[in-house]
Amino acid sequence: MLLYLLFGITVTIAAHQCPPCRTWIEHQLRNAHIPGLAAIVVNSSDILYEQDFGFHSPPGNVTYYTNVGAVWGALAIERISGLTFENYVRQGILDPSGISTSDASYRLSSFTMRKIDLVDQYVYNVSLLSIYHQIIPQLNVVQATNSTDWLYIPHYSISVYPAAMLRMSARSLSIYLRLFLNNFSPDLLQNVSSMNEMLHNWRYQNNRHLVGHRGWMPGVAHTMMVNEKRRLGVILLSNGDITWSDSLAKQASSTLTDITGQLFDCFEQ
Repeated sequence: MLLYLLFGITVTIAAHQCPPCRTWIEHQLRNAHIPGLAAIVVNSSDILYEQDFGFHSPPGNVTYYTNVGAVWGALAIERISGLTFENYVRQGILDPSGISTSDASYRLSSFTMRKIDLVDQYVYNVSLLSIYHQIIPQLNVVQATNSTDWLYIPHYSISVYPAAMLRMSARSLSIYLRLFLNNFSPDLLQNVSSMNEMLHNWRYQNNRHLVGHRGWMPGVAHTMMVNEKRRLGVILLSNGDITWSDSLAKQASSTLTDITGQLFDCFEQ
């Protein structure tokens, strides 16, 4: 009984340590079968916290996937601007933000010289192999080398790119998030009132209101959230998998939600 109580006290302290205990986060990721994670916390001017966990490279060197908008919104932008959505994002957002093509792009070919920086994607459930082959054979999913539990998903692209597939490092994405905290002024938005159009996707999570976005595709699961006063933002980019909505997916999703809450709890103080 004494050993049990001591263990319980140790875990409780680790969970509420600020910044969160690295070992505690690694324990959470391992239990949820999330191979790797890049985590960044920012305010309007600085990176307050930056850590990488598991199967990774440092946050500034790894290129992940993150969703950027809906296909219909992209179509409207193309019709109004006369540019492809890809060029509009490059000219209107990435270039003015100082994010180069080798740091963020829709095209795998942009990372020819940085292939080592592209994070590999894995799924913890080898029983899904036949389902992937049946439903999405184009992904060429295979059983991971030297593993009886994991599947490996090679890097892939999709045809409806405006809805997703912008590959970007966590550190580059943090530049965008800091601009968001500053209302994208003075260079990106001509009318600051346009910010109100972006503040619709509120979530109530971990007893707080957050605005942001969560996205996932096979082998990747991400979240980017800002607190209610828009003074603090958290980015989590992972190669966890929550595609199938099974118990493993729910555990991975819950783990990312919990880590997001831990980081807000810490840095909002």
